[in-house]
Amino acid sequence: MSEVLFVYGTLKAMARSRNGRAACVPGRLWDNDSYPALELPQSCDTLVAGLVFDVSAEELQRLDAYEGVAHGWYRRVRIVTTAGAVVWAYVGEGCLAGADNPGSDWRLVKPDPKGVISWS
Repeated sequence: MSEVLFVYGTLKAMARSRNGRAACVPGRLWDNDSYPALELPQSCDTLVAGLVFDVSAEELQRLDAYEGVAHGWYRRVRIVTTAGAVVWAYVGEGCLAGADNPGSDWRLVKPDPKGVISWS
């Protein structure tokens, strides 16, 4: 059985190789110069741009390991894209602890004038 995954950072290369489709989700994006982390605040007026693509349940398990789910770095959750699709996504969890404190390696990625945030 196939699942759909929304990606916004380092996994975009995998999505591109599988004909990933453009998608956006409401949220904020943090960056530490190596990788990003998605935050899903209760109320948000910005969108995070990414790609959605099909993955198997086995691939999701391997991606959970890659994203450090067992260690609490990221958490895989169901979210809804702006187009109404229900997808999986990895959101920052333990990796963002203290991200908004001075001296943190994390910084918020600024949205473009339309309120869309992208990570290269």
